Amino acid sequence: MNFVAFFASPLLDVVSQNIIAALLYDIAAEPSTDINPEAIEEIFYESITEGAQNILKSEQTKRRILDSLQLKELEPAFEKLFLHGQPLDRQYFVKRFSAVISKKNAKKIAPLFLAHFRKKIAADDALSKRIVMKYRKYLENGKWQLNGDAMSELEMILTAPNGKHDAETEAAPREEILTDDFEVVYIKNNHSGQLTYWRQSEFVIPVRGLRNVENYLQKSPRLYITGIAGGGKSVLISAYINNLVANGDLDKDRVFYYRFMEVVSDYDSFIASLDSFLRANSEPAADDEFEETPETLLLQSDCFVVLDDFQHVRDDRLYDLVHRLWERLEEVDSFQGKFIVVSREQPKSISLSERDHFDYHGLSVSESNALLRDKWDLNLPKLVARSVAKKMLGNPLLMLLFRDWLASEHHTDTEMERLVEYMPKDIDRLRDYVMEHLYEAFERTDSRLNSILKGV
Repeated sequence: MNFVAFFASPLLDVVSQNIIAALLYDIAAEPSTDINPEAIEEIFYESITEGAQNILKSEQTKRRILDSLQLKELEPAFEKLFLHGQPLDRQYFVKRFSAVISKKNAKKIAPLFLAHFRKKIAADDALSKRIVMKYRKYLENGKWQLNGDAMSELEMILTAPNGKHDAETEAAPREEILTDDFEVVYIKNNHSGQLTYWRQSEFVIPVRGLRNVENYLQKSPRLYITGIAGGGKSVLISAYINNLVANGDLDKDRVFYYRFMEVVSDYDSFIASLDSFLRANSEPAADDEFEETPETLLLQSDCFVVLDDFQHVRDDRLYDLVHRLWERLEEVDSFQGKFIVVSREQPKSISLSERDHFDYHGLSVSESNALLRDKWDLNLPKLVARSVAKKMLGNPLLMLLFRDWLASEHHTDTEMERLVEYMPKDIDRLRDYVMEHLYEAFERTDSRLNSILKGV
């Protein structure tokens, strides 16, 4: 039986809408081993972008819409659906969207979003089957109030054999840009901080962030990444570089990674390090020539250049150099590499556009949930884990501190629930809240962790 029909048939629109709502809710609450949550998130973002064309442009707004579909307060409605077969409100998506955008726009976007989402799911036979089989029990028991033709079509789909995937439906998974088999890339230039090690035991792959980086760099050779302290920008870049190297798309010897450090990094140290790297990867040039025009060799290279923690730069000469490089990269065709600047803040003098500026918000809710429950294997109740994943705002450093707090001494479920329940939604207030609640425990157990806490 063709499971694609479930999403392609207009007769089953009401039913498939309920399943799409449950799917988007579940990928945050309980990631499935059969259905890749990152793939579903990708379909969501593609569908909302296409459905809201010329209406919504903000990536942050799209993320807030996804968050509105995964709120804990929706749990009673899904319990009615799963336990009693009570369908969701027919205006469910309009109401959820209107919690973030105007009701007028929500009414326009929601039906278009659902149409695009159904079409993309229906384009993947294997994914269609996995979703239908995951929710088969609820489809069978639902009080759908369908007419005769629609009920017959649903029954035909549900009576399909529920065995192993056959060759037709066991299609290749959606193409990913990732690999789990990372090579450990050690990059440390003179006077620079170390590129973050990719530790599989500590990190989850930041799928959404990697896709964004790849999309930006396909359009432009330059990219400026901003984001809050501890938000995972350096981990994102480490994952991106490691992945390119592991896939054979990048020679690690062509990577110039320079992480600025307060006090240690200055203009002369940076120039010396860049000079040494470029001379090893290009034709020799006279010392005085490079000193006068430090960007010349770089603009003629195919190197992969990353300047991390650029917010620590205090020397105007460094600002001027990066500013010149940024402007010239837009003008020259000789540069065949990539030029990435990573900072907590936007630059003082460089003009950024949507084409070359990525404001990274950290891990998605599903990625955060995978980090807490799967990668770190924390013994958390599902609802608590989901709440932590949402309320930590994608900040892996805060999640790391939460993990250490959890491991430092025994905490009851009530203590954990109380800690999570009152977490603020603003990142600055969240940092203060975490410090206030974790500081005392760390003083009792491991005061060294408070030095990290103070630096958040």
